[in-house]
Amino acid sequence: MAVCELPQGTILADPAGKSYVDEDLQEVARLIRDRGQCDVVLDFASVDFLNSSHLTGLLQVRKLLTDSGSRLVFCNINRPIQGI
Repeated sequence: MAVCELPQGTILADPAGKSYVDEDLQEVARLIRDRGQCDVVLDFASVDFLNSSHLTGLLQVRKLLTDSGSRLVFCNINRPIQGI
């Protein structure tokens, strides 16, 4: 798992498997609240499963970003996740 703050006002999160998705999304939400306006990139290369808790976390992050006029970008989404 890695959550990095990039100098361009972007947060990059790379959850490593299903056990870290909730923790990473909570950390991203905290950083969004602390920084205010910032874009978020979620790299799902290591994630092959999402549950309802993960989706709730994603919706919360999306709401925080939408409220501040920022963007949420997904990358490296595996085939099983694309259907969700």
